[in-house]
Amino acid sequence: MNDDTAVAINTGRTAMQSGKLPDAILAYRKGLHGDPSHRGLQDDYRVAQSMVDAPHRALDAWQYRVAPGDLFIVCAASVLIAAVAAARHFTVRPRGMAGLATIATLIALCSAGVAVMIHREQTRELATPFIVVQHATALREGNGRSYPSVRDLPPGAEATLLTERGGWLQVELADGVTGWLSERDALRGD
Repeated sequence: MNDDTAVAINTGRTAMQSGKLPDAILAYRKGLHGDPSHRGLQDDYRVAQSMVDAPHRALDAWQYRVAPGDLFIVCAASVLIAAVAAARHFTVRPRGMAGLATIATLIALCSAGVAVMIHREQTRELATPFIVVQHATALREGNGRSYPSVRDLPPGAEATLLTERGGWLQVELADGVTGWLSERDALRGD
C-alpha cells in the first residue's frame, strides 16, 4: 500500500465517522484512481455507496478483484514454463513437452491480455471527471434554478461531469439521466 492509498483510506474513514458521506466517497474515489485494485479501498467505497439512495456505478467484481499485477505474475510464470518446456522439447525430445509449451504460451498470452484490458478499463473509468453531491439538491433541466427539477439528489450521489457553464455543472448519473446542478452543491473529483 502506498502513502496516497493510506491517506485516502484514513481520510475516507474519518469522514464516514464524522457523518460526511460525500467527503468519504470523494476520498475513496481519489484513492481508487491511484490504486484501483486495492481491496480495502474497494470495500470501503462500496460501503459508502450503499449508504446513498441514488444510482451509482458498481465496481465490476471480476475487474477490480483481480489486480493486473497478479495476472502479470501468472504471465511471467507461464512464459518461464513455456521456455523450459520448449528447451526440453528441442534438446531431449520427450513426449508432451511441445504441448506443455503451447499451453503455457497460451496461458501467458491470455493472462497478459486480460491484465492489459483490466488496467485500461480501470484507468479510463477512474480518470473520467466526476462530482459527488455535497448537499441534497435538485438535478435540473438547465443551468439555473428557474429550470424544472429532473430528480432530487441526496448527499453522496455520484455523477460524471460533462460540462460547466456559469457556476453550474452538467452531469450524467449512472442510469444515464443528465441534468444540471449548482457548483456549490458538488465536490469535484477531477
